[in-house]
Amino acid sequence: MGVYFVAFEEAATFFDQADQYPILKQVRWFGSDGTALSSAILEDPVAAQFAIETKFVNTYFAPVESEKLTELKEAIEAELQRIPDPYAYNAYDALWVVFKSIMIAGEYDADAIKAILPTVAESTFGASGWIKLNEAGDREIGDYNLWVIMEVDGEPQWVLAGTYTAATDSVAWLVQL
Repeated sequence: MGVYFVAFEEAATFFDQADQYPILKQVRWFGSDGTALSSAILEDPVAAQFAIETKFVNTYFAPVESEKLTELKEAIEAELQRIPDPYAYNAYDALWVVFKSIMIAGEYDADAIKAILPTVAESTFGASGWIKLNEAGDREIGDYNLWVIMEVDGEPQWVLAGTYTAATDSVAWLVQL
């Protein structure tokens, strides 16, 4: 049994309250990109301890490592003086897929673009990896980093605990939970 908890910074307050109910610490907790690397959880001692005790694993998109990704990452970092969020590469690739779709359609018409966009996406390897879409128009697969809060040198810290690779549908754990 487990709890899939989708939230943002309010997760810290929620964990403060959940900590008062011992039964909630008897199951595993899983989060998403909204709680992964949350400073609010990390900075709240009760929330951080709750996350540690429940082995709160959070997924965060991980672009496929490639020469394209490295070149774009370096260009963005040089311009902005910071490392971009991994979702920035999705936005970059989405813009290129739309642009390519408009160019192939030869017109700026929503129906024409919509008709070819899935094919254009499927044939595109962008900075974030292959961009095949499912029937709902969402990215079909993606790799993810798995983050947890662990005690490191006596302090709670976010630790990269593992990786999920979509191509092999496998998880490689980097730490023992």
